[in-house]
Amino acid sequence: PSMQAGTVVAGDANGAQGSSLTTLNSPLGITIAVDNSIYVCDCFNNRVLRFQEGSLTGLLVAGTGVPGSSNNQLIQPTGVYVDTSLNLYVADTGNFRIMFWQNNSSFGIQVAGTGSSGSTLSSFGTLGGIFVDSQKNIYLCDNSNNRIMRFSPNTTFATIVGGTGVAGNSNQQLNAPVSLFFDEVNSYLYVSDTNNHRIQRYHVGVSVNGTTVAGGNGQGSGSNQLNGPDSLCV
Repeated sequence: PSMQAGTVVAGDANGAQGSSLTTLNSPLGITIAVDNSIYVCDCFNNRVLRFQEGSLTGLLVAGTGVPGSSNNQLIQPTGVYVDTSLNLYVADTGNFRIMFWQNNSSFGIQVAGTGSSGSTLSSFGTLGGIFVDSQKNIYLCDNSNNRIMRFSPNTTFATIVGGTGVAGNSNQQLNAPVSLFFDEVNSYLYVSDTNNHRIQRYHVGVSVNGTTVAGGNGQGSGSNQLNGPDSLCV
C-alpha cells in the first residue's frame, strides 16, 4: 500500500508539548463524537479537550489542568467516552475512579471506583480505555489487574467480563490490557491484550474464553504479528 501524509487535527504541528489550548502533553485516549468533534485525554495536563471539526484550538471540557481529586479535577486521565448527548465518561486514572460529566458541566460525578487503588470488584488499579453501551454499562480496562470490568448503572460492584485478574496468555487471561471496544449488537468485546501482543474477542454473557482475532503469534513485525498493541476500534 502507498504511504500517505497525515494531517494534524489536534496538538502542535511540530510535535511540541505544551499546556495551551493548541498544544498537548502525552495524549492517550481519544474518541470522536456524533458531531465529529475529537475528544482527547491530555494526560499530563490533567484535562480533556474537545476539538471541533476543522479547529486546532481545543475547548476544556473536563478537568482544570491542575491535578487534584475534587469533582472538577483529574489526575492523568487515560480514557474518554462520549455518548450521543455529548456527555463524557473519563477514566481518571490517578484518582482511581470513573467520572461522568454532563454536557457543558464544570463538575463531574464519580460513577465507579473507590478513589484508591485496589483489586476488589469495586476498585481497580491503573486504567486504560473505557466504553459505555446504550444501557449505560461502563466497560473499563483494569490494566494493572489484567482484567476487564463492567459496572452497571448505580452499582458499586463490577462484573468481570474479560481476564481472570492474573496475568497470563491462556484464552481466559490477559496481560496488561490497554484498550477495548464493545460491539453491542453482537455482544462482542474486543480487547488490546498489550503484553500478549494480540487482540482478544470475548462473547459477553456467553463465554469467559477469549478468541484471538489479531496477532497472537509472538511479538514481531510480521503480517500475523503485533508488538504491544495499545488502541483499537471496530
